[in-house]
Amino acid sequence: MVEDACIAYGFSLSTIFLESVFDIDLDLVNGPPGDLDADIYKFAGSQLDPKPHVIPVPDFALKSDRLIKLLSTLDAGFAADLCFFLKKWLIADFCLKHGFKRVLLGTSGHKVSS
Repeated sequence: MVEDACIAYGFSLSTIFLESVFDIDLDLVNGPPGDLDADIYKFAGSQLDPKPHVIPVPDFALKSDRLIKLLSTLDAGFAADLCFFLKKWLIADFCLKHGFKRVLLGTSGHKVSS
């Protein structure tokens, strides 16, 4: 349903696995976004394929096991909070790398499953 809506309205759709959080550069390496009026932000995300696609994760099984082990050490409430934090961290990193200036986030009753 989401893919069909994105295609119909001309939005690009990228699916990012939570396991890719282990591939994010440290915050000290990433630096500030700089001038938000720079050319990179005028055509934000235009370098992405307009068709819906999934961002691959190298060594997915290893990273998945690592994430499961990390989350299994926490109570369910804390694990859910950590997942929300990691999800926002992934979104921010993806947007900075691809020159997005704005992000639209929606919430629903199925926040945990997303």
